[in-house]
Amino acid sequence: MKEELLHFIWNYKLLKTQELVSVNGAKLKLFHQGELNKDAGPDFFNAKIEADGITLVGNVEIHVNSSDWLKHGHENDKAYNNLILHVVYKYDKAIAQNTKHNVEVLELKII
Repeated sequence: MKEELLHFIWNYKLLKTQELVSVNGAKLKLFHQGELNKDAGPDFFNAKIEADGITLVGNVEIHVNSSDWLKHGHENDKAYNNLILHVVYKYDKAIAQNTKHNVEVLELKII
């Protein structure tokens, strides 16, 4: 699995968006996937989602594995402190920064 493929799937909403549930059990609705960022920082800007009835607008980061967060050094980059969603193919590790900032994690492998 390549991260670029996950970007493509997310960018073109090629998943069953009516059935999304975070790894914490929050029901998610995707209103707008955001704008693809080709520079440094989160992968998508200005996304709009709903998590358990609360509307959120902000950035989305995508990885093949949730542990890639640490491989990419995001825990030391404040640009990632304002995410609303971390999208991963495989949830293999809880990330403290996501927990600290109440960021929901969506695992695509189970969809």
